[in-house]
Amino acid sequence: EGRFPDAAQLVPPDLWRHLNAKENLAELVPAENLPPREIVTAQRLATRPFAGAVYLKAGGDLATGWGYAVRYCNDATSYAAAIDWFAARSEDIPSVIIEADRRTSACWCVSISVSEAGARYMGAAEQMFDAPGKQAGSVVDPETPLPAAGIRLAVEAGNKAAEMGFRGIAGLDIGATPEGRMIAFDPNFRFNSSTQQALLHEPAARRSGLSCSLSFNRPVPLPFAEVARLTAGPIAEEWFVPTRLFDGALCRAAEGKSICTGIVLGADRRDAEARGRQLAALLNLR
Repeated sequence: EGRFPDAAQLVPPDLWRHLNAKENLAELVPAENLPPREIVTAQRLATRPFAGAVYLKAGGDLATGWGYAVRYCNDATSYAAAIDWFAARSEDIPSVIIEADRRTSACWCVSISVSEAGARYMGAAEQMFDAPGKQAGSVVDPETPLPAAGIRLAVEAGNKAAEMGFRGIAGLDIGATPEGRMIAFDPNFRFNSSTQQALLHEPAARRSGLSCSLSFNRPVPLPFAEVARLTAGPIAEEWFVPTRLFDGALCRAAEGKSICTGIVLGADRRDAEARGRQLAALLNLR
């Protein structure tokens, strides 16, 4: 804190926090492209009875990702547990977004770049979930492309952010309802977990002839030299593109675990999933 003055930042910190705060999404997205939602204080949440499936999300100026501060509540029991979780953190989370559960046929993280000239679409990766609100990875599959309406929605939001002074890489979580309406769920005015995949998918697919890509991000309890040796074959065969290889031996906090991150390519989603399992087996992962 205080090392660099706010005026030295490409994006002023207050604007960065404002754009990444979920509760401010309505400033960027039309009401018809938002799920029904209500923003209440943590104290008010404790007195509000359960009235149907909802997502509870951290409000305020917090930038949160990977579902850390999101709780899916589909019954009174899970709702009460979520209220307790937010109440225990009320000093850090002053308000809570109560968002109606809007079912989607698919949801994408849409990547955009924002400059003085406005926003430009860079690609989208479909989000994969192992539980409601808990992302487990992403896939770029030509069988489930982001609709053009989703691209327009993301670019329009990016243009509004550009007018406010934002510059850089950003993303928005956008889903499609079964009726085809585009719904924006979260703003991500920062690098996203799928940014590299969105940028690298097209050239990697063109080079390898494999049209589908699947994210791969795993801790590896092997010496880094072994990780490099074991991934060399898949890299040379053009079905694995590394984006982050981290040597756990160089960081005490990593407790000796290296990290292997990248995208696995396949002829289709099933083939990419099989190659992902193949890579995990090579690295001695369960």
